[in-house]
Amino acid sequence: MKIFEKIKIKLRKGKSKQIRILGIPVFQYDNIAGKHHYYFPFVRNKSQNVDNKPVFYLKVNLETSYSYLCLQYWLNIIERVNGDFYIICDKPQLEVQILKSNTFTNSHIKFIRSIKRPLSKIVKNVAMPRWYNAAYAHLTTFYHAQSHNINSFWNIDADDTMLVTPFEKSAEIIKKVVMYAERNQIDIMSLDMWHSRTRGEYWTFGITYTNNASKVISCFNNSDELWKKNYINKDQSLNIDWFVTYLLDYKKINASTFYVDNLYFIHWSYDCFLQKIFSSYICYWENNKLIFPIISEVLKNNELGIIPIAKDCVKIDIPLTSSECLSFAMNFITHYNHLAPALKNLWHI
Repeated sequence: MKIFEKIKIKLRKGKSKQIRILGIPVFQYDNIAGKHHYYFPFVRNKSQNVDNKPVFYLKVNLETSYSYLCLQYWLNIIERVNGDFYIICDKPQLEVQILKSNTFTNSHIKFIRSIKRPLSKIVKNVAMPRWYNAAYAHLTTFYHAQSHNINSFWNIDADDTMLVTPFEKSAEIIKKVVMYAERNQIDIMSLDMWHSRTRGEYWTFGITYTNNASKVISCFNNSDELWKKNYINKDQSLNIDWFVTYLLDYKKINASTFYVDNLYFIHWSYDCFLQKIFSSYICYWENNKLIFPIISEVLKNNELGIIPIAKDCVKIDIPLTSSECLSFAMNFITHYNHLAPALKNLWHI
């Protein structure tokens, strides 16, 4: 950790500089539309969402190139839904790198750390040791929200997930999920990351909207380890996702999953095309099927690569085509638009 560090922050319409001493932000200077602002970030960050905007908790832990890409994607979506956000990051140097790598709508960038000691008993009840840190991060979203009177919010694994679709369509999906959850009194609703893949047996966090935080928190507060005996034969190391699965199975909360026809999704990993193809992947939903194209089309294994969408998975109706998603992937994810002229000529682009 550097004793003194000056960080340049990229803003949509302006620029900002932050000074940190021993990793602590002590002073910030903004130049936006020719107007100058000076303030102390550690004071400013105490101010909360007073405009009743949609709230997003962006969990970032991975220090990889795709982490900043994924985070930028979610920051762009939040801008389009006029939302507010908190970045949950437990690594001071990663926090600095985020400020250097990403572009923000404004300079009010709020970082928080995972809440640990007050939640240690709950974490032991809802997860096994391998998944303690993930449980702390997920639980932090609920208990931070509770302490700031936020009863509905998005909880995003923002360093390794991405909806592969134009930002405007992603924003529309976000809004439609909120409307559906509120209309149908769904307590917590998550993207179909694992539910269909496990034939409806496993509910997971990842891209999750919580509509009734107080009810879910009550279940966390009253948890014990007895629930694990019913699930230990399904996974070698139970996590907080399995605890919510238990709450769903035993009707203690109203939990659900959602998907969108023709939507592409990436759960990132450097080797998602190779060794970890079953845990990190590219997929899309089409004609009542969840399709993993690398498994089904490259490896020619339809049994593992084409799976029926779980019957209780909710379809969110958005006019979306696969060509829109693939065009977005070419322009936002790949280096297609940044190739040197010589390479474009060589590859006939």
